[in-house]
Order: sequence, then structure tokens, then C-alpha cells
Amino acid sequence: QNILEMIGRLYGSANKLFVMTQLGSVAPSNQEAVCSIRQNLLTCALVLMSEFESLPQAGRARDDIVKYNDLRIGFADLAVNALQSLQYVQLGAADDNVTAAVEDDALTPSKYGYGFGAVSESRDVSLLGQEAAFQLLRASLSLLSRLAPTTTIGSSSNLGDYQTYSYGVDFAACLKERNAMECIQHHLTTASTVASLTYHAVHGGSSSHSVAVIHNNAVDIVRLITTFFHALVDAGSTVVDILLLLMENRCFRSLIDNPLLKTSCKTWTSNSGMTGDEVMPSITQHRGYYTSLPRHASSKSRPSSQKDSVHFIWREVIHIFSSLLRSARCQMQTYAKVDEPILRQLTPITSVVLDFVCTYEDEIFSCFSSMLNEARAQSNLSSSGNTKSSSSIQSSSFAFTPNLLKESADISLLFAELCKGDNRNNFARLCGGIYERILSTSLELTKIISSFLGSIGNARELFLALSSASTIMLDQPAAMHPLLAEGIPNARHEAICNAHFAHSCCILATAEDFSNSHIATTKAAETSGEKDKSFEQSFQIKVNNKFIAEVEQVAGRCLFNALTVLSDTHPASDSFTSFSNEEASRLDVAAVITPGTTVAICAQTGAQQYLHRYLIQPHGGDVRYARAIGCDRSTRTISVEYVDSGTVERHVPWSWIVGMEDTSKRQCI
Repeated sequence: QNILEMIGRLYGSANKLFVMTQLGSVAPSNQEAVCSIRQNLLTCALVLMSEFESLPQAGRARDDIVKYNDLRIGFADLAVNALQSLQYVQLGAADDNVTAAVEDDALTPSKYGYGFGAVSESRDVSLLGQEAAFQLLRASLSLLSRLAPTTTIGSSSNLGDYQTYSYGVDFAACLKERNAMECIQHHLTTASTVASLTYHAVHGGSSSHSVAVIHNNAVDIVRLITTFFHALVDAGSTVVDILLLLMENRCFRSLIDNPLLKTSCKTWTSNSGMTGDEVMPSITQHRGYYTSLPRHASSKSRPSSQKDSVHFIWREVIHIFSSLLRSARCQMQTYAKVDEPILRQLTPITSVVLDFVCTYEDEIFSCFSSMLNEARAQSNLSSSGNTKSSSSIQSSSFAFTPNLLKESADISLLFAELCKGDNRNNFARLCGGIYERILSTSLELTKIISSFLGSIGNARELFLALSSASTIMLDQPAAMHPLLAEGIPNARHEAICNAHFAHSCCILATAEDFSNSHIATTKAAETSGEKDKSFEQSFQIKVNNKFIAEVEQVAGRCLFNALTVLSDTHPASDSFTSFSNEEASRLDVAAVITPGTTVAICAQTGAQQYLHRYLIQPHGGDVRYARAIGCDRSTRTISVEYVDSGTVERHVPWSWIVGMEDTSKRQCI
């Protein structure tokens, strides 16, 4: 309650100060102070709201929820006001590094009233104003991301759900009245253009410190805006006004045509296309990372790559389009046969997502080919420094960094959304080539991730069995673990092979990855020192460390998404046909149902038949699934074995059959 009162007093003061300090009406010498005041006010609001939302939500009063939502709308209005006022900040002298970057690319970014450079030691008033304006831009976008509608804030009750929905409607109305999306897209374009001009220099490790600062600041703004868009799209699953607002302002087009994404993706695609002798040492070409080290660095040195923030933005954009499909599907189900105008406005969403996939087709699929090229690069690097080889211990033919695997999981999620429901039919009809490519890629990805996860599981189980075997007396063979049936030496060799294979699938790209790979997650893999480490323990830690545990979680999500694609697109997914009991009574069941066919059975009493025919569909709990054993045409009954219990029931009337499987669609993939 105290924090809520503080937020209320802060809003009252901020509202007055915003009215008193208009950037368009103050002298250039005062612009820095005005921007700083506004930035501090919005930052305080961000801190207080974060603290308020971290408090327990259970039992929060309705009046508090309403008051808090009103204050959030008020601060959203102030944040948009701050973004729009930045156009009045006067430009100072152009930064020499930005000018050089612009000349190198023969491009000129749009004019803006803030600078992306580091804090200047000069006391030039206009430059100081630009720096303060940039900090105000960052604070405004951070606050908007916090204020975007998310989950229920008040409680899990219907009251909380209603207040969340009501807040989402008010938030969308605030953005629309202020014309906020057009302003935000202007800042997105500006920051993306500057970041794209400096990307090659930073990614290649040839940039100066000042250019790197400019690039990182511009990328940070792009990240904040894409995070805000992602929050809005997620909220669109419950508030249709937000989805319609995004579509009206063509916000997704600004992501598809984004210059930073086009520049960075082209770089990643060209790297993933390198094969044979053209493959560079892995330390300079990891997708999703960059390094400033020279290419002749020793292959034995610790990994020193750094995560590429632009790659995170690319993954965020992929998430946006996945969430867009999911939100649109939820809203179309809600408004089906209720509001035709809204349905017409939501229909183009699928085309927007398909446009994104078609525009970045090569960039998307190059992610998966990078796994093979990463393994090839690692093999070349190992063979150049080690002439010994072992035929009994095989390395993987694919490899991935954590970021590459995360990107694969995100792309697979987009594929899964494209292959759901009506989206699947539209996708297959409009983009048949990409659709078939997705199916084959998902199948290969399933094989890759399954072999990786399987090798980890096998190695851990074998090492555990070997560890337990050391406590078993030699005169107790009956107590021996089944995995040790072929002998302890064979089991140890198999465990080492699996551990080596799993280890060869993963690439340590950063110093943090290297550090986590030496943090054991089991006591058996722990050692007091390098000298105390046994040969078996050196392989145990390869599958029992913090790094591979994190990679394993991402791989599980990736496998789930790939399997979802295969499940939703397999012919068997729509092989089950439902019909009424009247249709079943007229159907010659003996001619279409063969032994082994799966059928749905719903027992019908006289009253149930009346309700089913005229009023109510049978409840899902009344339907049982079974396999047909035989069919008797003379009595118009079938014999079935129920799937849930295994019990056999004979003389089931044909009229009880409410669904059956089309066995012609049973196929292997």
C-alpha cells in the first residue's frame, strides 16, 4: 500500500513537471536538464513498479488493482510523450566515427535528436543534450516494456482477469490516441540503420572503441523496442485491440524490412555456407557470437568469443512472429461467427508471417546447416593440431553452440505454429517448397537432437551403473546391473564413447561456457584436483557439468518443437473421422472397419440417444477408444479391445461408434 501511494505521488509530480518542461519551448542550453529530469522521473517509476509487482499478489483489493492500472496508463502516456518530444532536441556536430561509418557504407541515416556515442568530455551544449536525450529514450522504452499488458496482476480470480483485460484495452487506446507506434517505429528505424552501418566492423573485430560504443547503444535501443513488440503480441492473445493496433500501423513490416536484420543475417548466411578448405577456425565464425581476437590465435587457447546482441534480437523477432500466429489463432477462435469485421482484420496476419518466412528463407534454414559446418570446422581444427585418431570412439557429425541451439529451438517453434490448424493448409498451398523443406528439416533435426540427448542419457546411466558396481561383492552376480551384463570393460568403453560423442556435439564459445563445463553436477564427476582425476572421471564430467545441463534443456525444447511439427503434419493427424450415431447406423461398418482399426465408442441409452440427436453432443469422458477385433454383419455389432483397460467387449452395436480411423493414412516418416 505504501509503494502504491508513492507511485501515485510520483505520477502527480511527474505529470506537473512534464507540463512545465516542454522540450519544444526551452532553450538549447536547458535541453540537457529537461531530458535528465524526465529520465529520472521515468526511471523512478520503473523501479517502484518493479518493486510493487514483486510483492505477493494474493488478496490484493479491487480498488488497489484499479488504482494501479490507472497509474500505469498515466505513466504510459508520459513515456510516449517523452519519446515524441525527442524530435525537438537540437542536433550538434556529427560524430566523426558515425560519419566515417556512413561514408564507408555510402548510406546516410535519418536525422535524429539524440546521439549513440559515449559520454562526451566536451562541454558542447548540443552534444550534452543529445546524450541526455538518448538516456531519456532508453528509460522511456524500458518503462513501456514494463507497462505492456502481461498476465493477471491482481489475483487469479475472474476479477483479476477482467482488470487485466480492461487494462489491455486502455493501454491500446492510449497508444492509438498518442500515435505512439509510428513514433516508436521511427526510433526503431533510426537505431537499426546506425547499428547496421557499424555491424561489420564490430562483428569482424576491427572497430575502434568509440564505434563499438555507438553500435552497442544503437543495438540496445533495437532490443528494447523488439522486446516491447513481443510483449504486445503476447498480450494480443487476450486483448484483440492490441493486435489490431499493430496491424493498422504495419509494425511487422518494420521488422521484415529492418536493415540491421538484413545486414547481420546476410553475414551469418555467408559464414554457414563455407565448406571444405574455406572453413575458418571456429573461434572467428560462430553464429550468434563475435570476437576481436586475430584469426591466428592458438587453437588451444580458451574460448573468448562474446555473445552477439544482434543475434538475440533476431531470435526475439522470430518469437514475435510465432506469438503473432498463436495470438491470432486464439482471437479468431474467440470471434468466430461473432464479429466478422474483426475476423477480416485478423485474416492478413498469416500472410504477414509467411512474408517474413519467405523473405528470410535462406537465413532461417542456414541455421540448421551451420550445425554441420560447425562440426566440420571443429574437425579441421582438431586434425590440424593432432595427428592421432581413434576408430573406436566416434565424434559427432554435427555441433552447436548454445546460441545456435537456441535459435534452432526458436525457429522450430515458428515452424510448429505455421503447421497448426488452418495455417498448415494455407502454408502448404502458398509456400509448398518451404513447407516441404520444413518437414525434411524437422525430421533431420529430430534425429540430430535425439542422438545427442540419447548419448547423454546412455553415458549417465552407464557411469551410474559402473559406480554402483564398485560397491557390489564379486560373489553377488545376481545383483549386477543389467547394463553391465556384457562385462564391466565393455560398459566402461560404451560409456566413454557416448560421453565423447555428446561432448563433441557442444562447442564452448565463451569464457563462461568454458567455466561452466568444469563445474560438476554430480559427486562422481567431482575431483579435488587435476592430478586426482581418473580417466573415467575425465569423461564423466563431460556429461555431468553445468554447461551441458543448460544445453540439454534447450535441446529438449528444440526436440519438442520439431516433434510437434512432425505430429501436426503427419497424415495420421487428421485420419480420425467423427460422425453421429445416425450416420453410424446407416454405415456398412463391416466393409470399412478391419481388425486393428481404432474406433471411438460411446454407449447410448435411450435418453442419451435423444439428447445426442436433438440437443447435446456426448461429453468427452463418455467416449472410449478401442481396437476392433472382429465384426458381425448379421447382428450389426463389433468386438473391441479397449485401449485404456485392455478389456474385451463383444457385440458392441454399430450405432455406438462415433468415430473411426482411416487406416490408409498410416505412414512411416
